[in-house]
Amino acid sequence: MAIVVVIAGTYLGYQQFAASGCSGSVRLTVAAAPEIVPAVKSVADQWTKAGAAVGDTCVAVDVTEELPATIASAVTRDHSVALIGLNPAPDAKQVPDVWIPDSSTWLLRIQTEAAGFLPGDITSVAQSPLVLAMPEPIAKNFGWPNKQIGWSDLLTNFTAPEPLQVGIMDPTQDASGLMSLLALSQASSGAGGDPIEALKAKSRALTALDTNKAVLREELVAKFPKSEADIGGSNTVSAAPLSEEDVVAYNAERPAIPLSAIYMEPSPAPLDYPYTVMPQVVDKQKSDAADLLLKELQTPTAKNALAAAGLRSPDGTYGANFPAPMGAPKASPAVTPPGPRRPRAPRVRPR
Repeated sequence: MAIVVVIAGTYLGYQQFAASGCSGSVRLTVAAAPEIVPAVKSVADQWTKAGAAVGDTCVAVDVTEELPATIASAVTRDHSVALIGLNPAPDAKQVPDVWIPDSSTWLLRIQTEAAGFLPGDITSVAQSPLVLAMPEPIAKNFGWPNKQIGWSDLLTNFTAPEPLQVGIMDPTQDASGLMSLLALSQASSGAGGDPIEALKAKSRALTALDTNKAVLREELVAKFPKSEADIGGSNTVSAAPLSEEDVVAYNAERPAIPLSAIYMEPSPAPLDYPYTVMPQVVDKQKSDAADLLLKELQTPTAKNALAAAGLRSPDGTYGANFPAPMGAPKASPAVTPPGPRRPRAPRVRPR
């Protein structure tokens, strides 16, 4: 049976290539953050079925789901450096041709430690705003959706007689956790203009958040109350800075207590999903294939695929059938265009 399956797969693949009028194959490996994988895979599959090719050579695309921390660890391993908080990547973990992490902060962190890390073109292909995820009954007690809630309100919570339990992603392992800390730090700096009070506010926030810190998003969202009786329980969290997509995915499971997405002010930088052509891609055919896939990910079809995955386009708008949380803006602030592109390494064809 296994032999039949292999032969059938090979035959179907041959038929596809033959129908497209191309021959041979250049294979492009893409590693992406889990939440964007369905959209990237959908776009890549449609492209290859339609006869994706570089010149007369067929293009095959392998899209795999990888936590950004895993690929970041593999990249730094290859540069003989390490990022604080990350476990070493196993030798078997290979760096892909194209990497789509959830945030460009991963690229900045790597470049801080590895000056030789010079990827090719970097372009955002999606975004998801950072929100304060909160069970709806608790959010309503805060005045949501009629009251604007800001980062300063979250800081004030930590000084309350009975503060809410607030969770956070480990900032060394997750971009949403890192950006949340940056937003809270900026809010604490404005605490009355007193540097001592600002330091105290920051210290209280960090101490409280460390109690409910999680490495995986699944661990954090599992701490939200499952019923009215769970609200306020010692083993639950009542709020957590997460992405809009996290709230969409959680509510898609139709929980008894859905999450509200509170769009905080000032608005922090969103997850920006940078499409990153990695430095080892020096073959022109593979590089051209990466450029063509990027163009496919910028089409209206791709925008709708992102919407189905709970993600917005880089300009902050969203495609058809996007399950927008209550109070979600029609358009969030656009992703800031990346700075000047670094020159690519010379591209050569293999002999």
